[in-house]
Amino acid sequence: MEKPSSVKYLNDPEDQIRKLIDNISSGIVVLKGESLKIAIVNDAYAKLIGHNTEDILNKPLFDVIPKAEPLFRHIIENVRISGKSDYQNDHPYCVYKKSIKTEGYLDLAYHPYKDASGQISGVIVLCHDVTQQVRTRKNSEHIAAMRSRQLDTAHQELLRYNNELEQLAHITSHDFQEPARKITVFIDLLERSLGNSNEQCRTYIEKIKKSSLRTLSLIRDVLSYSQLSMRVDKISTVDLQQVIEHNMSEYSQFIQERNAKILCVDMPVIDAVPSQMHQLFGHLISNALKFTSTEIAPLINISCYPLTKDEIRHNNLDINNRYHHIQVKDNGIGFHEESADRIFKICQRLHSKDEYDGTGVGLAICKKIIANHNGKIFASSRHGHGTTVHLLIPKRQNAESVTTP
Repeated sequence: MEKPSSVKYLNDPEDQIRKLIDNISSGIVVLKGESLKIAIVNDAYAKLIGHNTEDILNKPLFDVIPKAEPLFRHIIENVRISGKSDYQNDHPYCVYKKSIKTEGYLDLAYHPYKDASGQISGVIVLCHDVTQQVRTRKNSEHIAAMRSRQLDTAHQELLRYNNELEQLAHITSHDFQEPARKITVFIDLLERSLGNSNEQCRTYIEKIKKSSLRTLSLIRDVLSYSQLSMRVDKISTVDLQQVIEHNMSEYSQFIQERNAKILCVDMPVIDAVPSQMHQLFGHLISNALKFTSTEIAPLINISCYPLTKDEIRHNNLDINNRYHHIQVKDNGIGFHEESADRIFKICQRLHSKDEYDGTGVGLAICKKIIANHNGKIFASSRHGHGTTVHLLIPKRQNAESVTTP
């Protein structure tokens, strides 16, 4: 004789459903008939609407939560009649628990509920409270929208400042330069009128003339520096060998006077703004020629080699691009290493204007141009042993990322 089984089999499908849903954390309710009577419900659903399961069983749903009827009845009825499931995400809900209003959001799934014969007899509703997630997301979206407005405001402010800078540059270009030019012209006229009659007066006039020329030169250099960020232009393919040779031609008279030599071969072809490359190497060659002792002939060696992947990483450059390391090396007076950063700051001079001409803006312009082309510039030197200016510049450019005067 067989021993009776210790396992109790549940033949009633609804008993099986009850046992299945009791320990599920999401709310589940089975609604039957046109009245949407609560036939099966778990503790999670009852708790969600502020009741006990015993209090709501066999009662029409909207008798229990009447204020939820406008939000949910049409959805449930549509599923019951059509036999098609429906899903609602982040659906708002509102219930009153002990006369206290509770609002939140639910993820809902509605499925037809079929009896043993396969006929639709009601709707089974699964709901999961996502109030915290939705509020967190909405708060994040609010913060993002606020930050976006702040960025837009800052952008508008930046546009306004750039516009003011353009106006200032225009004033500098026209209103400031004109008086300086007139001073120079009238000094020339005064000098001719005096002739050789008064040597002391001629000395004073010469000093005034040099100061006015220096003022005019400084205005032009500062204007050139300020215009480097004013508007975006398309880049093109630039042969740096031709750029350097063109600059050498412009300085040919000074090169001959100083018996200088400039060695430059195999310069690369890169994406760049041609006018800025001309400015860049013009200032570098000018400095190399200028800051050399009068007792020796200037020697400038311009060389180039590709950066390795490790060198690109070491310099925090774009690993997906290719870079050239261009060196402009001279045999000039050099400088102390602690001044390596200072020389690239605008209007910073290491020597007095009586020792060497210049405005102290040239290398600042070079730094701005290299920054415009997503590269790096730095210098190495020893006092009395020449200087090497290093340019790390990409072979390819994003056309929208380069600015031009």
